[in-house]
Amino acid sequence: MNRNLVLLILLLVLAGSGWWLFQNQSGSASVVYTDRNFAVEDLNKVHRIVLADKKGHRTELERSGNSWLVNSEYPVNKRRMEVLERTLTDLQIRYIPSEAEGKTAMKQLASYTNQIKMFDSNGEEIRSYLIGGTNANGMGTYMIMEGASQPFVMDIPYFQGAIDLRYDPDPEYWITEQLFPNINMKDIKKLVVKYGQEEANSVVVTQAGRKWQLQPLFPSSLTRNNNVNEARVKAFVTNLLDLKAGRILEYLPGRDESEVKQRVPEIHIQIYDQSDNLFEFFGWQALRQNKQGEIIEGQKELYTPRQVIPTYYFLAPNDFWYSFTFTKLAEVVKPIVYFYEESEN
Repeated sequence: MNRNLVLLILLLVLAGSGWWLFQNQSGSASVVYTDRNFAVEDLNKVHRIVLADKKGHRTELERSGNSWLVNSEYPVNKRRMEVLERTLTDLQIRYIPSEAEGKTAMKQLASYTNQIKMFDSNGEEIRSYLIGGTNANGMGTYMIMEGASQPFVMDIPYFQGAIDLRYDPDPEYWITEQLFPNINMKDIKKLVVKYGQEEANSVVVTQAGRKWQLQPLFPSSLTRNNNVNEARVKAFVTNLLDLKAGRILEYLPGRDESEVKQRVPEIHIQIYDQSDNLFEFFGWQALRQNKQGEIIEGQKELYTPRQVIPTYYFLAPNDFWYSFTFTKLAEVVKPIVYFYEESEN
């Protein structure tokens, strides 16, 4: 009897302990699992993304056909958008911080934080979480769902290191560096390139039936025959459409923008598509200066304001400026004689 009683008591104790452990683990798991759903399973359901930080930076990324627009206006940098898309779907928990590390993570998230919100096509919020900095070994990034109390150390399986920079809320980071990102070769009807200081090199390029033709914009003594090299003309147009800025600036630091805009543009590019919509690009030369206001030789840059709108060019007071070095631009723009083959006579 005593032995059976002992066994019965032992079984009851074990059963009670198991039930208690199950309840406690289930309770904690319910908290953790409801706060750990960071990754988006179906990115096609995400229609709009809002990125923001505590410094006042804010960027909206919104679907537009097969691509995205930055703040409903500028075409997105496709490479950076693809990186963000992969990050949003491939996020995984590296580990759950200990109580001590969790306090450190919460302090960091309270002071150094980016936020992302995702919405579907109906404006319903899909995800919202905060992104902090890296953990101690730099292999993971602190994140927490909005309104939650449990932080996590997150990463993506094919990348080791910080991923917080992928959530940059500065619009300059997201705007495409291409001048004409949405124009294809087949869409071009006419292209005009005019040089303010060297008008004789200005050209008009036309496309008809997939044949490319070029002629001087103004009467020029630089051309002595009509032997235009069509392959060079086509390569010129291709390189022009691929032209990328070295930097995108919200303003020209240390420069009088109004004074720059009043100058005759160093380069003026007009592209007409097959529907006669006009896309324009104006470029001005700006010389770098030191603190004493002296020109720094060999440090020329071409700054170009840009906002492409069909049928006319519009420069808003807060428009962005695209910056090119002359070396980069010289790879694209060519003197008019480049397009002509030498006469055999």
